[in-house]
Amino acid sequence: MDRENDLLGIRPAITLEKEPTTELEKFQSDTLRPILKFQNPVLLMNVRKQLDKRKIPFDHLPKGKKKATLQQILMTDQKFKTYLIGVVCGLFTRKEWAFYLDHQDALNKRIRDLLIQRIESQSFKI
Repeated sequence: MDRENDLLGIRPAITLEKEPTTELEKFQSDTLRPILKFQNPVLLMNVRKQLDKRKIPFDHLPKGKKKATLQQILMTDQKFKTYLIGVVCGLFTRKEWAFYLDHQDALNKRIRDLLIQRIESQSFKI
């Protein structure tokens, strides 16, 4: 049980503009967003490495093209997408893992969308 408390203790607090209304929204707000914020440096470093490997001049792309590029990479490169999802899921508690397994497809889509949002909004840091 100590591991579970440790996992919850390292997550940064997230302020919400509105209360989540569904179980998936609550999971996204209470679990996914804090983990993504905590893992931000790792996620950005891995995305930068992938962009460099593909020789994509991400910093010079217009905003709309950045989002499309990220979407394309995460849709076509299943290995990379699975890796990034693993970076997030590796910090789940047992209860969160059980919920994730019951809603895996919907939560993978949310993780992907949140990753794209986060990376696109911080592209100057990549």
